[in-house]
Amino acid sequence: MANMNKSTRQSIVDVCAKYGFSIQLKSDGSDEYKKNLKFKSGHYGSDVFIHCDTGIDPSSGNLSHLKVAVHPSHFKEDLVDVAAGLERYLNQRTKTHLHSSSNYVGFPTFAGKDEPCGKCYKVAGLGPLEKLLSGLRS
Repeated sequence: MANMNKSTRQSIVDVCAKYGFSIQLKSDGSDEYKKNLKFKSGHYGSDVFIHCDTGIDPSSGNLSHLKVAVHPSHFKEDLVDVAAGLERYLNQRTKTHLHSSSNYVGFPTFAGKDEPCGKCYKVAGLGPLEKLLSGLRS
């Protein structure tokens, strides 16, 4: 876990579990990846990754927002609702809606990218995360 504190991590895990998304761990019980929490659900056709640094205050480990990545073909545009705290997360470097990470195993690789790419939501807190997960399940 990078900048995210244990309390913030546990709150995210609890919200995800409430909506049927289970955290994926290594056999030793540690998070599968250092920079992303990985979740699976039988109700949604994509792994869901929540970045452990982006939107996390480096000194406290508390969140200001979350970067939530899904498979590009499973991104639900109708869930974007700025007033509800759910936005498209644009890549600051490329100004596109694609974000690459070696952690996004199973996601497609696009021309000019060396790593798998996902589309991301910018989620303004735990309440909006609940709304997103509820919407992803349907």
